[in-house]
Amino acid sequence: MKSFEPRIEWRDPNALTPYSNNAKTHPREQIDKIAASIAGFGFDQPIVIDADGVIIKGHGRREASLRLGLDKVPVLVRGDLSVAEIKAARIADNKTAESPWDDEMLRLELETLVSADFDISLTGFDLDEIDRLLQEIGCCRNLKKKAVPGSPKMTSFPRCRKNRCRSRAIFGSSETIASFAATPPCSAMSSV
Repeated sequence: MKSFEPRIEWRDPNALTPYSNNAKTHPREQIDKIAASIAGFGFDQPIVIDADGVIIKGHGRREASLRLGLDKVPVLVRGDLSVAEIKAARIADNKTAESPWDDEMLRLELETLVSADFDISLTGFDLDEIDRLLQEIGCCRNLKKKAVPGSPKMTSFPRCRKNRCRSRAIFGSSETIASFAATPPCSAMSSV
């Protein structure tokens, strides 16, 4: 194992340079999810950069931090890696994270979060995926996207009186934003 002494610094995300040949794409929807995660849980995964400030790991986190208007983000500087190690680390960071889900365990974890009245939209799953998984445990179904007049980046979800859905404001894109709605109308739903 390569030895180095990690040290977190706080830097302006505008001062960090995206790697021009980054092979991993970050669609707008993914950046929205990363931004919601940072807003909900805090910035607990530093952006990894080389000695020149070029991003090794964390291109999506940088974009999300810019969207959130953050002026400082946690950064880990890796001045100890060779050019080849940096290139390999960029690829490995994304490739090694790929693996299938245990759907049964995931359903159990989501059910626990729903029972705890937690905003499950912060898990990063698309609304259709959450809907599919939660249908099997009897939660309110049919999550939809809708435009939010007058508030391009924030919305609130309706609260399910059966303690199944969470009312919470989340970050979203300027054109559309995710919101929970039951269709057909769920008798347990009420506006917040």
